[in-house]
Amino acid sequence: MQALLLLAMAACPPQASAVVSEVYSWYLTNQNTWTRSLQGQKERFDPGLYAKLSEAIRPFQSPRNDGSGVLDSNPFQGTQVGILGFRLAGCQLTAPDRAFVTVPVLVGRSKAFSSTQTIQVLVQATGGRWRIADITYPPHEGAPARSPRSKLSDQLREILAMRSPSWVPPGTPGPSPTP
Repeated sequence: MQALLLLAMAACPPQASAVVSEVYSWYLTNQNTWTRSLQGQKERFDPGLYAKLSEAIRPFQSPRNDGSGVLDSNPFQGTQVGILGFRLAGCQLTAPDRAFVTVPVLVGRSKAFSSTQTIQVLVQATGGRWRIADITYPPHEGAPARSPRSKLSDQLREILAMRSPSWVPPGTPGPSPTP
């Protein structure tokens, strides 16, 4: 119990917050072209998350022509509008090599029509470097707090599963077996 209390009181290493600030600064500057320059941020992401994100942004035409299998929201804040600004509001160390950085992000089409989304960015130290391991979005209004799309990793997993030729949308009958 004392170890947990000491961990909760421990300050986050500055590198944990710095990697989040660097990625969000890059995104704020490059949000209209981020898919073309994501490669330059590779070292700031957990390798597994980076692999899924870079695959999900590759062009894909669903054979069902229904828009499935496509990243249809901003992965850095979970909506379909742009980022107008962000700030780091805190960092909570949950293990010696793991922390959550709280990032209020101003989203919208203009400052007059904007709102703040407070997201949690999970960072982990691997190989001596802090990297973004996941992003948790606030629940959409009326959605359960742990909805499947509340985490970037879950959203990417769902998108990539939809790209499988055998994927069947939930609630629809599967392919009929051929006699």
